[in-house]
Amino acid sequence: FDKLLNSYRQLMKKDRNDGAPLARGAIMFAVYRGKVSEGIDFSDHLCRTIVNIGIPYPAFKDVKVILKRGYNDSYCTPQSQRQYQQQGSSSGQLLSGSKWYDIQAFRAINQALGRCLRHKMDWGAIILLESRFSHPWNVSQLSKWIRNYVQVYNEFSEAKAELDDFYDRRIQHDKVSCDIAEHLPVDDDDDE
Repeated sequence: FDKLLNSYRQLMKKDRNDGAPLARGAIMFAVYRGKVSEGIDFSDHLCRTIVNIGIPYPAFKDVKVILKRGYNDSYCTPQSQRQYQQQGSSSGQLLSGSKWYDIQAFRAINQALGRCLRHKMDWGAIILLESRFSHPWNVSQLSKWIRNYVQVYNEFSEAKAELDDFYDRRIQHDKVSCDIAEHLPVDDDDDE
């Protein structure tokens, strides 16, 4: 896998034409909680779109999940739940089994979402193909940096038009930024 990933990066670097979209790219499929969705940096032109499908709850009938939920529920009291809600994980209190279960799913989503936006000047589209994101509670479980940008579309054509417009604006912005950078004077401190 690492050899394939390095080949992809080299190819993208070779074909890179600043300010213009690449003539070619790639589509990579990955699963939640895997190496690609949690541990690899796809900054800048290496990734401009992430499509997430579903909410990756752990297998409900997995023995480890059943035991963990049961353990948390056995030590979780209404008082500890209130304390956790007020102080967060620093309270030292256990979450209920169902709250722990929810957190596992949204932690995996949030890790995957961050693969293409790696710094403040980076850009990309994140597509959440899941009707449950039309419910505010599910959106509230996403990372703070993305919550206010979530848009729900009922028609594919509307979503596609908005996505096309987004890419056109961002590509134009990159072209202008590159044109400006080409005309800036070079600061050569070696002459002093």
